[in-house]
This record gives sequence, structure tokens and C-alpha cells, in this order.
Amino acid sequence: MGSFGFPLFSQVRFEKLTYKWANTIFGGVAVILIPVPFVGFSIRLGISSLTRRKVLLIYGGTGTDC
Repeated sequence: MGSFGFPLFSQVRFEKLTYKWANTIFGGVAVILIPVPFVGFSIRLGISSLTRRKVLLIYGGTGTDC
């Protein structure tokens, strides 16, 4: 979603800041967002394991069929 809005504010950002600081901010945001997919993947694994436990509690079973 951010890539759609980037052209709307990039020219103003480069005019207000120098190229050095504008690119530093852009790179900093990119570095901060690196762990987002890994965190999302670990949360998904936690949610899916909770779902398996609930299914086993409701329907019974050994857990090998999930």
C-alpha cells in the first residue's frame, strides 16, 4: 500500500530535505520493516497451533490427523 502513495510525497520530500537525508529516511524505514514478515509468520504459526488444539478438544482425536 505504501508504494502507491510514494510518488505523491516523494518530490516534496526531496525538495524539503536534501537527497542525503531523504534517502536516509527512506532506507531507515526499509531497515525497520525487515522483521515484519518474520513476525507475521511466527504469529501465524502460533494461531494455527491454537486452532489445531481447539479442533482436537472439540472433535477428539490423536492429533496425527491434523
